[in-house]
This record gives sequence, structure tokens and C-alpha cells, in this order.
Amino acid sequence: KSAVQVALQAGCSHVDTAHDYACLPGVGEGIAAWLAGGAHVREDLFITSKVPGCGVPTQGLQPPCFSNTYTMASSDITTLVGAKGQVDLMLLHFPPLEGCAVAASCAKIQQQWGALEQLYVEKKARAIGVSNYCIACLECIAKNSTITPMVNQLQYHVGMGADPDGTLSYCAAHNVTIEAYSPLAGGRLLKDP
Repeated sequence: KSAVQVALQAGCSHVDTAHDYACLPGVGEGIAAWLAGGAHVREDLFITSKVPGCGVPTQGLQPPCFSNTYTMASSDITTLVGAKGQVDLMLLHFPPLEGCAVAASCAKIQQQWGALEQLYVEKKARAIGVSNYCIACLECIAKNSTITPMVNQLQYHVGMGADPDGTLSYCAAHNVTIEAYSPLAGGRLLKDP
């Protein structure tokens, strides 16, 4: 709570969190306290959250993937911004470990994506997307989606080359915005050679 309040008071305007980070209650309290100060409104802040991939043994989201994704994401949104609030961006945090070309994994992804589409239609999320998704995973979604992922949040930095595995050009061709994390390679690019 206090870290979020300090960051927002210092001028940060984007909070990126996830169910897996185990900090949603504190983040939500920090946002609420910042807004309660009266100097800011909800529109001053961009909030991103993520729900885990379905069926990953170490995570808390298991099948049925549609209903459990919808329930978890809705609960997380309520924790962050209240029952009638919305996040600016909701992402599927990562695909199943088996890879997206496996039929059972693709079915899980499609069910999860359907849950995010429902949240978008209900205006619980202003935008929806994915995180750490490769071309095969994006093509899996495209097979039966009605909404194309708006964002693919993935690790990308100059040390990786222009388009290391073709994902960047694929996303550009399909109007999927890339949001990079670790743009300095976790600090490795700042070290002397």
C-alpha cells in the first residue's frame, strides 16, 4: 500500500500488477488512498493487471478455464478498483507450459481469451491482451476469437535484435501493440562490457 502511494505521489501514472504477485489487496488500498486524497481522479491512472495461465501446476487457476478465469479476473478488478470499477488493461499472464501448438493447451487459451472478451464487453476492462505469447499462441487465439488481443506484453530489449523470433512483425501485421518489459535486460545492458 505505502509503496503504491509513494509512487503515485511521486508522479507515476501506471500501475502494473498481477494475481501472481500476491500484492493486489495492498495495491488496491494504495490506489484508493491516493484517490481519496482528492487531488486526482481515476482517469489520472493507468492500471494493468494479469491473470495466470490456466492449468499451470504452480498457479492457482485450474480448469474450467473460462469460468475460473472470469471469476479470478473479476475478483482482482474489484480488489483493485472496487465492484463498479474497471482496469485499463487486463492480460493473460502466460500460456500453458505445454506450448500453444498442443490442442489441449490451445483449448485452454481459447477459453481464457473468451473470459477476457466477456470482461471487455462488460466494460470491466478498457483493453485486453496477453503477456509472453508467441506467434503460435496468438494464432491459437485467432482461430475463434471475436476480439484480437490489443497488447502483447513481453520481454524485449535492444540486446535481443530487431525481431528475434518474428513475434514483433507478427504483432505489427495483426495490429497488436507490443509492450516491452525488461527493456534494459534486467540491468545487464547497463554493465560495462
